[in-house]
Amino acid sequence: MAWLGLALGMIVTAVGGWITQSGAVARLVTVVGILAVAMGILALVSENVLDVAAREGLLVALLAAVVFLWAAAILRHAGSDGSPAVSGCSCA
Repeated sequence: MAWLGLALGMIVTAVGGWITQSGAVARLVTVVGILAVAMGILALVSENVLDVAAREGLLVALLAAVVFLWAAAILRHAGSDGSPAVSGCSCA
């Protein structure tokens, strides 16, 4: 599960930074993306150090960060964050 979350965290970090142009939203997405990758690495390497509840908490936080970044990218693509929609969007 940690491998999957780590892979998703790295993907959404790259996509999230690409989707947002600049400003506070870009900084927020970058920070959350870096935290997602860090939580994934920590969950992966802490198998013998942390107990099961702590590792599950890390995985829940990791997946919450992935979902947040996914939602931010979707909102940016649709133009719902106050910026113009990404060109090529056939949204009505």
